[in-house]
Amino acid sequence: MKFLVQSHAQTHATVEAMTPHLVAEAAESWRCYLEGFIRQAYFRAPPAAPGAVLVVEADSLDHAQRLMDAMPLCRAGLVTFEVTPIGPFLPWAALLSTESTPAAVTAATT
Repeated sequence: MKFLVQSHAQTHATVEAMTPHLVAEAAESWRCYLEGFIRQAYFRAPPAAPGAVLVVEADSLDHAQRLMDAMPLCRAGLVTFEVTPIGPFLPWAALLSTESTPAAVTAATT
């Protein structure tokens, strides 16, 4: 299953508080990428609040949340991770006639 993960800094999380954990966070993120858990990684651009946006692959929502909760910044109480299940954008099928709808979409919506 795929999940969208967004990090949210705690109100008390300053750059100074995060700095000692950043190398460990980067190393753990890289390990998760190499293992296939993290599939895509982004950083929110201004004017959005800074933070990571990830697409991850896991067996379940609980599994994805447990892996994110084990990240160094989360264990230090500096960030939380919002994990949201995602999948194919099925509403497109409602906009297409049966003749123009790919068979895989038709099967997924029935």
